[in-house]
This record gives sequence, C-alpha cells and structure tokens, in this order.
Amino acid sequence: MKLNRYVFIAILAIILTFFYLDGKLFYYGKSSFNFRDLNALQVKPKSIPEFEGGFCFIDNSGFEIIGRGFKYKGYDTVEVNTILGYGYNIDELAVLIESTDNRQYYAKFIDNKVEAKKSLAVEIINQDEYIGVDNLEWVDLSSTGQGKAFELTRNYLVLLLVVMFLILIFRIMRKKDDKNKKPPVRLRLNKNNT
Repeated sequence: MKLNRYVFIAILAIILTFFYLDGKLFYYGKSSFNFRDLNALQVKPKSIPEFEGGFCFIDNSGFEIIGRGFKYKGYDTVEVNTILGYGYNIDELAVLIESTDNRQYYAKFIDNKVEAKKSLAVEIINQDEYIGVDNLEWVDLSSTGQGKAFELTRNYLVLLLVVMFLILIFRIMRKKDDKNKKPPVRLRLNKNNT
C-alpha cells in the first residue's frame, strides 16, 4: 500500500513539473497548452515546421502576424527570412528579424489606437536605431539549446508518466486478483483412519 502512495506522489510531481516546463516552452512556441497571451496585444509565439515557415507569431484569431516571407506596407524592401528573437512588455512586441538580404531589423508591434477595432500597428526599424531595447524582456531564438532542453525534458517526463501510470494500474489489478483468489484447500489426514 505504501508503494502505491509513493507512485501516486511521483506521478503528481511529474505532472507539476510537466506543466512548469510546458509553461517555459510557451515562449518558444512549443507549448501544448497555450492558456495565455504574451501581453496586452494578444499575440502568441508559435513554432511550426521549417518547411512551413518556422517560428512565427499569431494573433488572437489564429492568423500569423509575422513569419518567414512577410513584407509590410511601407517597408517593401524588407522581407522576413528568420526570426532571431523577440522582446516584449505589457503593450509592445519587438521582433528581431533577419531579412532576405541578411540585414537585421526590429519589427515593432503596438496597439493601433487610430482604428476603432482591435488591430496592431507595425514599424520596421534598423537594428542600431531602436530605442527602448533594454526595457523589454527578451527571448533568444537564435540559439535553440534552452528551448530544445525544455522540450526534451518535457517529452521524457510524458514517457515516464505513462510508465508510472502503467505500474500503478498493474499493481492495482494484481492486488484485486490476489483478493479474488481462493485460499488453497488443505487436506487433513487423520491418523486414526490408517
């Protein structure tokens, strides 16, 4: 009975660790449970396979707002090739991009207060001209080591969780089988009957 309790506690610890790691993976666009938005702009990072464009950001309707191949009106010479990282605070998103001509820019997204409906305004800024970089919390996507480590650990935890559940189910089933078994019948030989 004690072993079942320890297995249950281990399963609970694995589930809590899984949700913690999944929350960290949100910033790399690889979260299984996207329960939140990045900021008040209601955008979320999303990681898709490279042949479909790779890392991008989506709005609250599920539409991509930036990703590989994007061009913006007024900035026709800048085409997004790679997203290297991004910074955010409560009302701003700055995405460090590399264009197809291998130059780096910031794509700055803010709430468009001019239009009545909820929309985003984008401004493309040269990398060395952006003011306010230090006021943002940054996520580096150029070195994917940390995101990969979180992802691998989360996936191994899922595997361990499945194994722990199987062990617990096996132990419970075995205990039920032991209760249903009849005790062996013992024959008593009487010494007087010989």
